[in-house]
Parts: sequence; C-alpha cells; structure tokens
Amino acid sequence: MGGSGQGGEGRGGRLPRPGSGLGNAAAGGRAASTAAPLRCRAGPRAPVAGGERTQARGAGGVPGDRRRRGPERERARLLRGQSVQQVGPQGLLYVQQRELAVTTPKDGSISILGSDDATTCHIVVLRHTGNGATCLTHCDGTDTKAEVPLIMSAIKSFSDHTECGRLEVHLVGGFSDDRQLSQKLTHQLLSEFDKQDDDIHLVTLCVTELNDREENENHFPIIYGIAVNIKTAEIYRASFQDHGPEEQLRAARALAGGPNLSTSPLAEPPHFVEHIRSTLMFLKRFPSPANILFPGNKALLYKKNEDGLWEKISPGN
Repeated sequence: MGGSGQGGEGRGGRLPRPGSGLGNAAAGGRAASTAAPLRCRAGPRAPVAGGERTQARGAGGVPGDRRRRGPERERARLLRGQSVQQVGPQGLLYVQQRELAVTTPKDGSISILGSDDATTCHIVVLRHTGNGATCLTHCDGTDTKAEVPLIMSAIKSFSDHTECGRLEVHLVGGFSDDRQLSQKLTHQLLSEFDKQDDDIHLVTLCVTELNDREENENHFPIIYGIAVNIKTAEIYRASFQDHGPEEQLRAARALAGGPNLSTSPLAEPPHFVEHIRSTLMFLKRFPSPANILFPGNKALLYKKNEDGLWEKISPGN
C-alpha cells in the first residue's frame, strides 16, 4: 500500500516527496526517458507456471471475451496449483498497493519484483522479451485509465526502440466478490491495455473467477501474491516477510488516499488487522509526515546492503 520509491543507478529504492497517484519504485537502471513504440517481431517467450511456454496471441478481444480458452486457463490452473514460496529480502523489491516497480536483468541490486495481499486488487506484470525490462504493479482500480499509460511509459524508459522482442502482460488477482469489484478491475485493465498503440500479448490471465475459491459460502482469492524473477522471467506464487523500505510510511499513503480500510474484509489474510493497526498508529505518530519525515522536502534514499536489507543513505548521495 501507498508510498513510492525510485532508485538510481544500482541504488535500490527512493521514496519521493508525498503526493498522490501511482507511486514509482524503479530499481536500478537509468532514469526514465521517452522511447518509440515497441513494434518488432516476437522474441523469446516467457516461461510461466510449471515451466510451460507461452502460446498467447495479442490481447485484442473485448473485456470479458469468453473466447479466451485453453492456454490462458491452463496457465492459470498451473499457477494456482503451485505451492507458495517464501521470498527473502535478498535481491527483492517489494511493491505495495498503488505502486509500480521497473528494472532490467542488468540491475546489480534487484533480481525479484513481488507483491502480495491482493484481494480485489490485481497484480500486473509487463515485460519486454527483448531486453527483459520488467514492470510489476499492484492495481486497486483507483485510476486504471491513468495507471496503464504509466506502466507502458515505465517499460519504455528502460527499452531501446531498436531492440527486437515483444511486450507480454500477465494479470493475476481478484476473486468472485459480491460487489464485483474484481470483475470491474479485470475489465478495466484489459480495456486500457487494448487501447494502447503498442502490440501487447496477453500471456497469463489468472483473475476474478479464475482465481476464486469458495469456503462456507464465502469467496476468497486463491492467489494473494506473486513474484517475478527478472533474469529468467519466471512468475510464481509468493509471500514476503520484507515489505521495506519504509513499510508503514508507504502503507499510510495508500490508506490515507481512500475511503475504505478494505474492499473485501472477509477475504483479507490473517495479518491484515495487525497491518492496519500499525499503519494507523504510524499516522497518529506522524500526523504531518511531509514536514517531519521529509526534511527540506527531499526524497528518502535507500540501497541494498550485503544481507539484502534496505539501508538508508543520505539524500543526493
């Protein structure tokens, strides 16, 4: 939830000054720049759950198109059938709600992007097969129309338009909730990606009814979190102990920006109450974080140490 962090060359994360919208968490690599549309022949296809290779066509259908059969449903089945891997802090950049992170295999600090605690939210992975640039986003439907172009821009900022390859998107999350918030977000994401000028290939679709289980007449997500290996492009079910840097500050940003503590309280994971309590205590302790936590209106800078943990460094260093 909340917060954002954008890293410099090989530096890990940076928390910018407080603001609204989708937060950035760009790990390593160069600063963002404008790139031409990525239109080239198809490059190597990304592995998915169970080591299967992709066979997907472009996501050109309308949202909710029931003709999507076979490959997408099989990949969803394989992903659902995986055991959850516990991901440690080494090489990890954790993405909270309403954040995005982008990096490439050349990053010396970050090799895994991941996010969890998604109920009605969707986790989006967009990857360029040519250079391996990968963006992971935790979308909650706040402003999908604005978020998808941001995701596209993030990938293009790490891509050379002369490189061959294709853009592949993976959508995971949501369930059959009573208010149909998951279904709405699924439709929004598919629609907005379909509107982009670039050719985007839908590779993994494990959302809403494809990610739903029922217990005692209540519905829950099967998959709450995923991770993506930047170097191998493998996507797998995951949970995370390390949510840093500045977990509470970033969570407070998302919590303060919306009317609800949760859109689906019955489906939240066991640690949800503890997480909300600690975030509210943080807001009570720092009612005006802009003045106290961001002295001189400067961003907070972090890097990964030898143990894989985030270490605060002086701004501008």
